[in-house]
Amino acid sequence: MIGARLLSNFAAFIGMLLLARLLLPEDFGVVAIALTVTAIISSLTEISVGTALVHLREVEEDHFHSAWTLGMARSLALSAVLAGLAWPIAWAYGDMRLLPLMLAMAGITVISGLANPRLAIFARQLSFWQDAMLNLGGRVSGLLVSVLIAWLLRSYWAIVAGQAATVAFTIIMGYVLMPYRPRIRFYDLRRMFAFSAWLSLQQAINTLNWRSDPLLISFFAGPTALGHYTVGDNLASLPTREALAPLSGMLFPGLARVADDPVALRKAYLRAQSLLSMIAFPMGFGLALVAEPVMMLALGERWAPAVPVVQILAGIFAVQTLSSALQPLAMATGQTRLLFLRDCVNFVIRVPLMVAGVMLGGLIGAVIGRCFSGLISTAIGIGLVNRLLGITPLDQLRANARTILATLVMIGGAGSWLMAAPEALGNGWTVLVTVLMGAALYIGTLLAAWQAMGRPRGPELDFLQIAARACPPLRSLLAVP
Repeated sequence: MIGARLLSNFAAFIGMLLLARLLLPEDFGVVAIALTVTAIISSLTEISVGTALVHLREVEEDHFHSAWTLGMARSLALSAVLAGLAWPIAWAYGDMRLLPLMLAMAGITVISGLANPRLAIFARQLSFWQDAMLNLGGRVSGLLVSVLIAWLLRSYWAIVAGQAATVAFTIIMGYVLMPYRPRIRFYDLRRMFAFSAWLSLQQAINTLNWRSDPLLISFFAGPTALGHYTVGDNLASLPTREALAPLSGMLFPGLARVADDPVALRKAYLRAQSLLSMIAFPMGFGLALVAEPVMMLALGERWAPAVPVVQILAGIFAVQTLSSALQPLAMATGQTRLLFLRDCVNFVIRVPLMVAGVMLGGLIGAVIGRCFSGLISTAIGIGLVNRLLGITPLDQLRANARTILATLVMIGGAGSWLMAAPEALGNGWTVLVTVLMGAALYIGTLLAAWQAMGRPRGPELDFLQIAARACPPLRSLLAVP
């Protein structure tokens, strides 16, 4: 899963660079408005029956038929709503390009309703390579279509075409991997909704929370600023949020298996969460360090306003992994109502901070507002983990102490060199040397701290055992049990 996701993110990164070269910031901005409206309206009608299929102890064939029926009915209704909103949205933003864009998103929504619900069987069996291949294939197909159309037409329609290609590929391959003939059924809806109702509400408020940014920035600062924000946000999320998505996806069915054993659940949570942070911290803060030379080298001067967006958000995404495992934990224990209440609180905090930030400081003000809201959200998540599992905030931070120490050493050492790097070295060599130095400092500090603490059970040992299985001679060399 991680390997496929890394390949997928690498493809997305290359695609973003190519599209940023071929299109204008304003192109990204106008499409982001249509995508944001679609995501918000979609979240308000979300029916998380797919997750319920994983949660149910016993699943019958009619459960899958009911899930498909509800998904298709929802997509048709949602498509009609999006088509009806096309002209009002275009009028509200004073941009008639949004009219055909919204109609196109309505069509893509209809296609997405054909998704195969039987794919939930793979998650129930803790078999994830199929999902990995779907994500990777969808991302690559969307990338190829987007870049080809952008190269031929130099139009924002390239982004929309890429979205359509991704959805179509995923739908078709889903039926190839798991053959299924859907039927219209409304079976056992009460039990499925009992689990998914709060989760659906939580996803709705969460989407409103995180998708409000483009609407606010576009309204107060214009589509060009939104384009800089969209590209910066996407690049900042690639090494952390996107790379860790497969791990987070595996946690739900994994934690659900030990949900009835409080001791095992606490150990599993701490082990998983510390692994997430150990991967996210160096990737997030490492990107923040080299954001300026990377973007100047890859995108050029016209994307300079996006540099501070990447620098700030990449670090915040990394910090938020300190509580990112709360979502699968609450789902595994059936506490989906708690997720809804958490996101309601986050929404009340985040939106005013974003509005105040964009009104007072434009694009950078909005990013700073998002930074503060992210820190508050992380603190709330840590508190809720304490409530669910009885793990104190101090114990949660202690489980990540070696990761935090190694990250600070990496930032201090590699950051100092980066500030003193000679201009004659050029952006390319500067980035390469900084990355290698940062990786050496992080890994060296992490292993030294782990050794000094008596080699406790943790993600370091997990990785060494994986390396020893891949290369048996390493087992005796590294003294791996």
